[in-house]
Amino acid sequence: MTTIDTHTESAGEARVGDAVLAEDGEVGRVATIVRSERKVPLYIVIATGRFLRRRHPVLPCSLVEGVDRAQRRVYVSGRRARLCRLSESVPIAF
Repeated sequence: MTTIDTHTESAGEARVGDAVLAEDGEVGRVATIVRSERKVPLYIVIATGRFLRRRHPVLPCSLVEGVDRAQRRVYVSGRRARLCRLSESVPIAF
């Protein structure tokens, strides 16, 4: 299990390019942060896999446990295999 540093921030502190770490290791890198009209982060799109097998699963910010800005890491709850299989589309709200 990953130990979270005491200097963690909210999902709003995540930046494109940060490493995304699940409970059992690195999942990928932050590719995009989807924000609401009020600039509140709703989803984080991560880039996983290699060039030909690249996926971009969309993680809800509720899965973010913390952000370490100094080491550019985003800690999320869940296991790598499960997170990599999440949908690659952002849910549409009406």
